[in-house]
Amino acid sequence: MIKSIEPCLKISQDDEVIYVCEGEHIHFITKDDTDIEGRFQHLELSKYDEEDDIIYILLDDNTQYNIGSSYIKRIIR
Repeated sequence: MIKSIEPCLKISQDDEVIYVCEGEHIHFITKDDTDIEGRFQHLELSKYDEEDDIIYILLDDNTQYNIGSSYIKRIIR
């Protein structure tokens, strides 16, 4: 019997694979070298290949931040 199903992101980088589940802490650096930290909320998948998937983050001050996947330079965790 299934007890629970937890949606997670599998993020592949150059040298590692990171799994981030809903509500977990995430830290990444944008292409313009801005540090962003918060809790992963959800992922909005793009409709077309040429569009970005959008990652939604809840920042420490309870504001929502979203970023296209192509604007992320590195996930730190």
